Parts: sequence; C-alpha cells; structure tokens
Amino acid sequence: MAAQTIIPLFTNKSNMGGPSPCSRLLYTILPAPYTQGTLNDLLRSWVEDLNKLAEDWWDLKGSVKRLRPSDVNPRPYKAQNPSPLRDLLFLNGNPKYIRVDPAHTFAIDGIGKDYYASSVILLMMSGWFGNGNTDLKFNNAYSRFMAFCDATGKSTSIHEFSYKTFKLKVGSLRGFPRGLGKGHDAAVVGAWLNEELRQIDVASADTQFRDMLAVLKWSCTAINRFWRTIYGSWIWLPQDVATQVVSDGWAFLDGYSTLASLTAKAWILGYQIRPKLHMMAHLLLDMQTVLACGAQHVLNCSVHSTWTDEDFIGRISRISRRSHVLTAARNTLQRALGHYRRQFGSFFDPVYLRDS
Repeated sequence: MAAQTIIPLFTNKSNMGGPSPCSRLLYTILPAPYTQGTLNDLLRSWVEDLNKLAEDWWDLKGSVKRLRPSDVNPRPYKAQNPSPLRDLLFLNGNPKYIRVDPAHTFAIDGIGKDYYASSVILLMMSGWFGNGNTDLKFNNAYSRFMAFCDATGKSTSIHEFSYKTFKLKVGSLRGFPRGLGKGHDAAVVGAWLNEELRQIDVASADTQFRDMLAVLKWSCTAINRFWRTIYGSWIWLPQDVATQVVSDGWAFLDGYSTLASLTAKAWILGYQIRPKLHMMAHLLLDMQTVLACGAQHVLNCSVHSTWTDEDFIGRISRISRRSHVLTAARNTLQRALGHYRRQFGSFFDPVYLRDS
C-alpha cells in the first residue's frame, strides 16, 4: 500500500506553520516522530550534496588532475555510508523494498513532460504546424490540440500554447522545453501527439528533420502503448503483457536519448537529459528482473504510483494546524485508508472478488 505521512521538520511536538509538508515517500504510513531522526539525517545529506555541487568539479587543473586510474573506486557508492532512507522502519535496511514512483518519474515534472514539450517544439520547427512566426505556430498547434480533445472527450488544464506554457524565454526557442500543464496533461498531450505523428510522412519531410521525426514516431508509439497497457491492466501483468511493456519502455528510453543526440547535433535544445531517465530505467529493470526469474505474473508498476491528490490538499489542512502531530498523522492515515478502500472498491468488480 502506498500512503504518505505528514512530517514536521522542526519539532516532533507541533507542526510547522502553514500547510504541512508531505514526505512524498511511498509506503510510509508511520507517525512523524518515528521518522524524525531519519529525516534530519536525510536533510543533512542533501545539504552536503549541495555543498559538493558548489565545488569546482569542472577544474581539471586541481586535485582531480592528480588522480590516477587506480585511485578511482570502481564502485564509489558502495564504500560510503548508506542512504538515511534505509533507516525507515518499514525498510529494515533492505533497499529492495524501495520502488520507483511512475507518476513523478514521468508525468509530474518528469521526463514525460520534457519529452512531449520538446516534441511539440520539434514539430513546430519542422513546419508541421504551418509557416509564419512562432506565435502563429503556437496558435495552430493549440487549435489542433483542442480539436483532438473535443473529438475524443478528453479534458486538459492547458489554456494555450505559448513560451510560458513551455517555460521558454519569451521570443526565443533557445532552451529546453518543459512545463506543459499539470501531471494528468501528459497523457492527453501524448495521445494527441501520437495521432499527429500518424499523419506525418517521414519520407517527404525536410532532410534536416527526417531522422528526428522517424525516431519520434517510433518512440511516441512505444510510450503511449506502454501507458495504455499499464493503466488498462489489473494488478498483475501476465508474462507476455509484461514482456511487451518492458520492450516498449526500453524503446522509449532509446528514442529519448537518440532524439537528445540528434537535436544537439542540429543545434536544437530539446529532450533534456535528467536523472529521472535513470529512474525510468529502474522501473523497467524491476519488471525485467522478475521476468528473468520465470515468473508468470509481474506486479503492475501503477500499484506503487502516487495518487492524484498526493499532498492531501484540502483534506487535512485544518486539522494539521489545530491538533497534535500524532492526531494529524493518525487522521491522515485514516483518510488514506478510506481513499484506498473507495479506490479499490470502484476498481475491482465485486463479482470477480467473490468468485475468486
């Protein structure tokens, strides 16, 4: 089960002012005081990491230049102290219990949003949305996007396509496109792009964009099939279905990295390489490892994905400010359990559960 606890950062006796922060750590349903020491260690580790980033790591004339190949630890992360996250009670020091959150990896400020935003800009540059200035292309693309939403009955929080929508500097496309609405908009934009790409004849495209569009069509088809299968399946994926899911996931990652390389060679900023690409790979490796063991069924990764209202906005804001932290944690857990009961009750067919 994936629930999230309210953790007071300053004291174990009262919550800090304003909305209580959410740990965003899946599988945590423990009262906050029990994990306070772990969280403090984690915060100190983050500070140390930030200080390391401020050092002149790029200066090859300093201490780095004096390092010999034999000085470099082939497994640098194994010799250091383990992550403070391993001290959480439910892990018991075993990192195998940790699972990647697909929602934050892909849709919520993840690589999926980067992928779709960069793809829209790439199609604009290729002339797919007409000629003229950038604002006109933005308008043409958004009109087609809304026409798709109306035809398919989908909803979106995106009100326009503009520099601001893609988090670009006004008047310039020189930047890595991001943004593009909220988390749930990623699936809508992905479905629309997949439909647009089906209409593109790569052979007749400009030679500068021909290879990029070919890879884009291939990778977009793969990732859309990946998520349709994930959300259209039950908790356990049959072996053949899981095999196809893993194959589609790797195809997307290969396509993403290839597009990043092709756009960079063409002096186009797009498909930013981020650590969440590594997390996406872990998501696939988890399923691939189970398949390699000969398992007939593989756990659907949507099971350990955060839900839509991950921060419980509007659910516990009042009680978290007016009660003891343990009361807030207990009430949060009660609401989490109630949420899951309703969610699973609507998801599973009672007849299926009774017959099984």
